[in-house]
This record gives sequence, C-alpha cells and structure tokens, in this order.
Amino acid sequence: MNLLSRHASIVTGLASIVAVAAVSLGCPGGTDAHVVEVDATSVLQQLIPSSQVDSTYVGDTIRTRNFDPVTVRGERVRAHIAWTTSNPAVVRIAGPTATIVGGFSADTCCATLVPTSEGDAVITGTITDLVKTATGSPLTYRATVSVAGAPAALKISPSASQVMQIAESPFSNLGAQFRPRAQLTSASGRAITSNLRVRWAILDGDAAQFRDVLTSSFLSSSVVLPLDSFPTIFGMKPGVVRLTATLEPQAGRTVPALSAVVQLTVGGGQVVVSSTTPQFGDMEIGDSQQFTTQIKDIGGTTITPLVLWTSSRPSIATTDQTGKLTAISAAPDGDTLTLVASVPLLGITGRQTVRVLRKVATLTLSPSPVTLGVGGFRVVTARFLDGGGNLITRHKALPTWAISSGADVVSFYTEGSSTPPDSLAVLQGTKAGTATLRVTYGAVVATAPVTVTPPAASTLSLTVTVGGTTRTVSSATEALLVGSALTLTGTAKDANGAIVIEPLTFAAAPAAPVTVTPTTVGVATVTGAAPGTTTITVSSSSDPTVRATVTIVVSPVPTGGPAVRVAITSTPGTGIASVGGTVQYVGVPKDAAGNTASDCAVLGWATDRSAVGGITSGGLASGSGLGTTAVRAFCTDNGAVSGSARLVVVDGTFGVSQVNITPRFFYVPASTLSRTAQFSATLVQSAPGLPSPIVWSLVQTPVSVATIDQTGKVTIPPSTGASFAGSVRVVATSAGQSDTSWVTYGAAGSITGRLVSTSGTYLGGATARVTPTGGGADVKAGVNNEGIVYVTGLAPGSYTVEVQLQGNPVTQNFAGVIVTTGGTTLLSLTPFP
Repeated sequence: MNLLSRHASIVTGLASIVAVAAVSLGCPGGTDAHVVEVDATSVLQQLIPSSQVDSTYVGDTIRTRNFDPVTVRGERVRAHIAWTTSNPAVVRIAGPTATIVGGFSADTCCATLVPTSEGDAVITGTITDLVKTATGSPLTYRATVSVAGAPAALKISPSASQVMQIAESPFSNLGAQFRPRAQLTSASGRAITSNLRVRWAILDGDAAQFRDVLTSSFLSSSVVLPLDSFPTIFGMKPGVVRLTATLEPQAGRTVPALSAVVQLTVGGGQVVVSSTTPQFGDMEIGDSQQFTTQIKDIGGTTITPLVLWTSSRPSIATTDQTGKLTAISAAPDGDTLTLVASVPLLGITGRQTVRVLRKVATLTLSPSPVTLGVGGFRVVTARFLDGGGNLITRHKALPTWAISSGADVVSFYTEGSSTPPDSLAVLQGTKAGTATLRVTYGAVVATAPVTVTPPAASTLSLTVTVGGTTRTVSSATEALLVGSALTLTGTAKDANGAIVIEPLTFAAAPAAPVTVTPTTVGVATVTGAAPGTTTITVSSSSDPTVRATVTIVVSPVPTGGPAVRVAITSTPGTGIASVGGTVQYVGVPKDAAGNTASDCAVLGWATDRSAVGGITSGGLASGSGLGTTAVRAFCTDNGAVSGSARLVVVDGTFGVSQVNITPRFFYVPASTLSRTAQFSATLVQSAPGLPSPIVWSLVQTPVSVATIDQTGKVTIPPSTGASFAGSVRVVATSAGQSDTSWVTYGAAGSITGRLVSTSGTYLGGATARVTPTGGGADVKAGVNNEGIVYVTGLAPGSYTVEVQLQGNPVTQNFAGVIVTTGGTTLLSLTPFP
C-alpha cells in the first residue's frame, strides 16, 4: 500500500504552494532564480499533521506521496523534495531519497519505504527549492509509520455471537444489519491495517447475505475487501449461519493462512398471545375478545414489531389487525379455531385456541315448582337452550344460583361445569315455608317457586336438665323443690329417625304444682310452685297423637344448717343466650348435707367478664358480647360461700356455644426430627345453624418463633442447643367462642391443674402464678373453657404455685413443684367453695 494514498486531500492542499517558474527552481531551461511565496492558508489546511500513523508490517512496501505544488495564481511548478527517516532500523528509504514532485514525469515523484523490524519511525519530506510561506517557514510533510511483525492472528470484531432481525427492506431497521471489522495483529500484538485484503464469507445457508448499503448493487454470500474496510450484512430469513474472515492470498507475496469465525442468528424469538378481555376462554356468537402480544427476540429483548393477525376459521370468527376477535357463527360442540399472530420481522408466530359456542337464549329448571320437606333434599337441574329451543351441550360459564326470597327456608349448594350440558343445585329444606329459586346466566334469568313442608313426627323423647346436667327421662317421676326449676326438652323424630324441628305443646295436669314456661322450640322451663304431683304431656304439632309424658313430684324446700356453697340453676338450663338475650339464674344456698341452708338470706350476683354478659341482683343475666363468662352467686353476709355457673353468649347465625381443641397438650423435644403439632377443633352448637369457620392463632413465648396454618398445624422452627425452649398457646376461635391448647418445646416443661367449684361447675376468673423457688420473674396463666390451667414453657427446676379465684379470698398454694424437661406436673387442686 502507498503510505500516503489514503490522504489524497493532502496532495491537493500542497498543490496550493505558490510555484516558482521552472527556470527559477533550477529546472532545465531556467535562467533566473527567485523565491516564490506560497499560499499558506491553502497549504496549511491540507497538510497531514505529524501525529498521523500508518500501521504496516515487515515485508510490506510503502510509497511516499507525490506532491503537486501550485502558485497562488494556480500555476503548477516543479519542486524538489528530500526524504528522511527518523529510525532507519525500523523503516528505511529504499530510494530515491530525493524526488521531484509537481512535474510532468512521475518517474521520481515518490520515495520507496521498506519496513524492516517492529517499531515506529517518522518519515519527513522537505521541499528544498526557493519556496517559502508568508512567514518564511519550510514546507514539510510528516507521517508516523507503525511497523508490526509478520501477520500472526486474525479476529472478527465484535467476536461474540450476533443476534439479527430480518430486514424488511435494504434500508430498514438497523437491527437487521451487522458491520464487522477484521483485526490483524503480529505475534507481539501490534496492529496491521494496510496492504492486505480479506475474504468475507457466509456459510451454512442464506439466512444472511452481504449488501452494498450505498448502492444496494449486490447481494451475495462472499466478498473481498481491503483490510481496513468492513462489509455490511443483512438478515434475510430465520436461521443460523457462520461469518468467516480469511486473509486473501497475494501474487508474489507470502500471506499466512489466517481466518476467524463468528455465529449469526437471524430472526427467532417468542410470541405470547393473551386476551385483555375478562373471563378469557370460550365465546358465544356475537362476543368479541381483544387479544394482545408480548414479543421477544431470540436474545430475550422485548420488542414491538409489526404483527399480522389471522383466524384459522374465519367463517366462525374473524379478526381485525388490532387482534380483536369476533364470533360470527358457532362451531360444532367441542370444536375450536386458532387465532394466529405472525411477526414477519422475526419470522415467528404465536397462537391462541378459542372455542365458539351457540348463544344461550333461555334457561329451564327441572323440577319447577320444587317441593321438599324440612331436612329433605331435592336436585334441581338447569338446562341451556339456544334461540331455536335446542339443547346447548357446551356453554362458556356456569350460571349463578341464588335464593331470591325465603333464604331461611331452604339452603343449597351447586354442582356442574361448562362441559356437561346441565348445571345442578342440591336444595335442602331448613324450615317450613316458601322461597324462590333464581338462576342467572348473563342476561338470561329463570326462576322456580320452592315449598318446604314440615315433616311429620313419628316418635317423641324427653330429656331433663338440672344444675347443668342433662339426662334422658327414664323413670316415671322427677323430683323438684318449691322454687327450683328444671329444663324439659322434647325431641321429635320422623319415621327415618331424622329430627323434626317443630313447635311442641307442653301441658301440666293438674297445673297447680308447677309453672311451665316454653322458651325455645321444643324446650320449656318447669318451676316448682307448690307441693304436689303433676303430669306434663309433651305433644307433636305435626301429629298430636305423638306424645311423651313425665311426672313431676314437687316437695317443700327443706331447711338446714350453715351454708357451705350455693347451688345455681338456670333457665334455659344450657346457660346459653344470643347477644341481647337473657338467662335466668336461681341460686339456692346449701349446707354440708345438701339441704337448703338457713343462714344465707340474700344472694349477690356477679359475672367475671362484663364484656360478655352482666347480671342483675335478681339473677337475670343478659348477653352483651360473644364468649363465655362465669356467673357467680354468693351470700352477701358471707362472701366466702359462693357458687358458679357458666353463661355462654353465642352468635345466633351460627349457634356455636363451645369450641373444643384436641389434643390438650403437645410436647416437641429438642432432638425430634418432626417440628410440627397437628391440632383439630370441634364445635358445640346450641341450635342448628350455618357451619362456622374456625380461625387458628398463637400466643408465644418467646414471640415469633412458631407458626400455625388454618388447618391447625403448628410448626416449630429447627433449633439446637440448650436455648431451644419455649411455649405456644394455641387458640381456636369460631363465632366468638374460643378454646386453648398448648405446645411446649425443647428444654421446657409445664404445670397443669383443673379448677372447679364444690358443686363441680365451671369456674371463671381464676389465675395461677408460678415463681421459681430460687427467685425470678413470675409466670401467670388463665384457664380454658373447661377450667383447665396450663403454665407452659418453664425451665426445668423447682417452683412455687399460687392459684386464686377472682373475688374469692381463698387461695391454694404449692411449694417445691418440680418441672422436668418435656414433663407436665399435675397440681392436686381442691374444689373452691
């Protein structure tokens, strides 16, 4: 390569030197010599700075520039130039060292340079004639030559695999173009940029091709270009090819066989088609759904190219070029069409399957009307019909079932899917009355009247509740004191043994000995009014011939010695009320023999949890909030003589009166591989009601160690060492009622006991305080709904325990209570008076 051939503008610039006449420059035929002034502005603009670098290699041949000086008048003159090298060991001047430029012969216009070793050299050309600039400075040309060793390595830059798009036209998206460079270096890493050519080739197919971006004149898979030039490659269609660069052989010169390769990937990627319309899936005739795409090229970059939308079955559903699909006719049941999103830029497609169904015009319900008995079941079927009254075997959604009136008369649950032709609902009668069943499918509505008939009773049995204890009436007589009460409950059943919920009639003959007060359905309170004997007959309202009887013997109230306790009864005997409801409590002071005491004339009443319920001085308790509280009666002249009963305030919708957790206690040793404890809870309902959900929660020591899910499964996190110890109080809550169980884990133990009154009834408002024998912080615990107290998470050792009942001066104390790892120490608690 000619060292200066890339700088043609320089020559033109130097041509602006003011010429001297041939005679004055000493050229043949000249007689007068004088200095000619140059056009400095033109020359200086065109000279190449001395920092210009050319990169060549040992064995190459370089030619200097042929200058063509002109005067300011545009006259061409001949001028002599002398050539020198700053480093002959790197670049030597092979000849001639003095040349003539601007003449009519090119024989001696340029000097020949030969690179001989690696390094840098500055080549200088100085005009030696009587030519000067306006400032008198000499006219020179300088260029730095960088010499490398023989070519040793060739690579393509960038060398990483390339991802290309598909060219929509020769001048379209830049992502479809790739312009690499060939980088040639010697063994020492010096760059070589001149006098060699590179053959570029695309292998493995025509997914990409070369193109002249200026003229667009050729399209091929192989081109030969100078080393310092680069090809332009366009992506043509999806595929993977290899781009190779190879040094092209030269005549008369040994060129090493060097090559490089890089992989090109054209097109490809992913199209995800999704619907922006709610309830995507099946369509009915006339429905429209809007679809959209998310497109990524093969490199994972999200792009937004042109998308073409087509329907595989345009006779069933058509699409516009925004992706909006409109159903125009129904396919055979179960048949589908495909919505296709094509991306020409990447040569890829996305698909979405859609099913078009016949439009539902009407719904029919069978049977209609619906008749069933209380507690009975009936299946109702909803069928879908088109405008011609034909059965539709596939529909895109389920209908909505509801009881639009009489929701307390009948309940239901639904079955079915969009695949079977029918949707089903199972109705159950809850009480006698009428209701309306309403089924909705979009704008289509169907209704059916529902009648629930009361069942006929076949048998009737009686139970009696006294002092909180319920038993079946099995003897001919029941004893009752004047002023005392019992609860009489009748249970009617049909011929299949199912309970019939219906009003019952209570009649006493003779009536004088007792007062009968019906409370709820099938329940009455019988209070002793005067000594005597009476028979109470309980009859079914659905069949008055179905009846049961019990004989009540009412005795006078005996008098006795000093009071030791107060016996409490309630009406109703269950002690259960809804919020705002009431329960009447009656207290009778008893002596040690169980007779009515003589020294307790007036009773005081109190509840332990006023947020749950309060009580008047006459023993009438009222429910104020969901939960359980103790009702206590005590002699006002001797507060130590007392008794207790339980008041449960329930949610009338659910009727939950008690929650019971199983197991009561669980221990997780430090060495176990299993760190879970599974608990379950059962509900006691005071009356039939809807199922109530159970919510599980934890109270922990230390805090935030264990977790619990809503199946009652407690998980203790893995831990080792002596520090792995603690306790968890597990609480199950439903409809305002709750119960408690405990988990102790690791190096910890517990203390437990049960608190009852002398009458064996529930005690509320009790606490246990546990203090380490050697000193330390107290630990306190309350009781659960069975009067059970647990003090858990205790370190092994000796403790002092104090148990106290709220409002009761009597305490029970225990010293030297030993707690062991994983053990539960039982306290022998005596009944509180």
